[in-house]
Amino acid sequence: MNSKKNYTGAIFAASVLIIVFIFPPLLTRNWFLGNLFHFDTTGPIGDTIGGIINPFIAIIAAWLTYKAFIMQYDANQELRKDAEINRFENIFFQLLNMQQGIINELVLRAEVINKDGKENFPTQKITLHGRETFRHIYEEGTSCKIQLKDGYVVYGGIKHNIKKLGYNYMAKNENLSFLDHYFRHLYRIIKYVDESPVLNKKEKYSYICILRAQLSEYELGLIFYYCLSTNENGNFKRLTETYALFNDIRDYVLNDPIKDKEQYKAGAFNTKYPE
Repeated sequence: MNSKKNYTGAIFAASVLIIVFIFPPLLTRNWFLGNLFHFDTTGPIGDTIGGIINPFIAIIAAWLTYKAFIMQYDANQELRKDAEINRFENIFFQLLNMQQGIINELVLRAEVINKDGKENFPTQKITLHGRETFRHIYEEGTSCKIQLKDGYVVYGGIKHNIKKLGYNYMAKNENLSFLDHYFRHLYRIIKYVDESPVLNKKEKYSYICILRAQLSEYELGLIFYYCLSTNENGNFKRLTETYALFNDIRDYVLNDPIKDKEQYKAGAFNTKYPE
């Protein structure tokens, strides 16, 4: 497209040079004009040339003014877009910092009783912070009893319970409500990118990749199954399919990788940029 514009501009410039510097002098030669008119009846040579060239100069001046206006308009549009992108990025990275703050504030104080089914196994009192909380509540064994500080009790990890009770386990278990803030805010970040009017599809995908790179494997597992529960109205799941949020999810994180992945469209695992 740019080469075509450059080619057209070159032709126009050459035409202008021919008209301004070559054609006017020819008009002063009787052998060129023949019997069309003679300068003894049309006035001095300068008046003739001026009368011929002035309209062309006016046209060229108008064209240059138009081009200058277009260039200034394009520059203003570019500056405006840059400002809008800067504003978007400021909010986006603030949201990422807030999401990290939500993760850092996660604290799991629990008593792990009868770990691995061993009799007389001493009670383990544990305190977990931040991202290590995800691994514990997601991957704990089938016979592990986790008693939360608020009196709630979770038997086994989320992954095991989903395999046993189905995809709606996270929706039905109120003991997991402490994760709701995490999911809601994460959804808002992705929705903010998706609804941005200043980004094209490829740019939106790039920002989601930044977000995706900060998710641990257990977070991906939690999000994967959360989107399949009735807690979620389908919008979060749609966005994961649009921006390949589970592109990096490992099979061992899921209970049944083949069956579980069939619950999503291929876009949830697609590595290509959107068209």
